[in-house]
Amino acid sequence: MSALFTRPDPHENAVPGSRPRPSESATIDPTARRPAGRPARRTATTTDEARRLLLAMSFAVYLALLIWVVLWKLEPPHLGDGSMRRIKLVPFVSDGVSGPSAPLEVLANLAIFLPFGIHLALLAPTWPLRRAVAVTAATSLLLETAQYVLAVGSSDATDVIVNTAGGALGAALVVAVRRAAGARGGALLARVCAIATGAALVAAGLFAVSPMHYAQQDAGELGARCAAAVASGAYAGQQAATAAASGGEEEHVGRAGCGG
Repeated sequence: MSALFTRPDPHENAVPGSRPRPSESATIDPTARRPAGRPARRTATTTDEARRLLLAMSFAVYLALLIWVVLWKLEPPHLGDGSMRRIKLVPFVSDGVSGPSAPLEVLANLAIFLPFGIHLALLAPTWPLRRAVAVTAATSLLLETAQYVLAVGSSDATDVIVNTAGGALGAALVVAVRRAAGARGGALLARVCAIATGAALVAAGLFAVSPMHYAQQDAGELGARCAAAVASGAYAGQQAATAAASGGEEEHVGRAGCGG
């Protein structure tokens, strides 16, 4: 009776050398032949590429804002008349022609180049710190040279030093965050850079069209006209004094003034 309830062996009548057939009750896993971990790696690679593209776009927008702020102070791009074309080689202190560097201006230059070092260190993680510092210094020197060529500002050695220090601090911050938090810290800094750059772009655009900006621009133009009028009056007075001393014909010279 026990033989009636014995399950037959599926391999009893198998041909020697043939592969056994799976039983009907066996389940086949459709993912058994898929290499483990490949979809996760592909997803991680796609995420890194998207983050890198976003960071590159953020850096491009930041560079455009940097050029706009440094060269034209959020005004429409223009060529200067040469009145602001000066070179100050003595950093931080007065050189007899230009005054000492204002502390707020030094801090502003330090802060405005901090994102430069952060972007650079995130986009080129294999670069040593000295290369990032060298690129920052070269960029600052290029902007100061452009100010002189375009006659839109004074070229100051203080700006090159402080801008380079700001970029170095930004790159060092990235290195410190990566050592403390690993790749997750770098991803967090990338998101912060993108958000901060977008906010800075919106703020710069709002300031450029705000009445406060036009009021400052009108005040600057009025100051320039006053300075030109005073200089013209001084030159006319000098010419009159020269003519009177040489016994020439008396000239009536009108002097232009500002503020009564």
